[in-house]
Amino acid sequence: MSDIEKTVLDCIDKMGKSGGIGEVTHIIASASNKINWGKLSDYALKMESTSLLQRFGYLADRAGVKIPQKFRRKIHSKLSKNTRSFLASPRIFGKKAMFNSDWQLLVNVPDSEILSEI
Repeated sequence: MSDIEKTVLDCIDKMGKSGGIGEVTHIIASASNKINWGKLSDYALKMESTSLLQRFGYLADRAGVKIPQKFRRKIHSKLSKNTRSFLASPRIFGKKAMFNSDWQLLVNVPDSEILSEI
């Protein structure tokens, strides 16, 4: 059985099976008031996926979620300055991207799509 924190991370990890990036952003926004940030942090770090951390942080920020500073610092501590991940698959959205320095993420999806379900 899954809980809300694991479900949110699984949706980010498997965006294509979760309704797409707009739906995933909506899920993050809708779940944000119910998230146990310590539990989410533990799950996210156990998954050992830098891109998952980057995507969660970026999408939560875009959705207007207030990420607690303790969680933000913990996640940022795991991001290397040399790590670059695409927000979404370059095979689907292409490689043309803007770089988000806060999350060390190559954003290759238009805002209109990211925020389409909010």
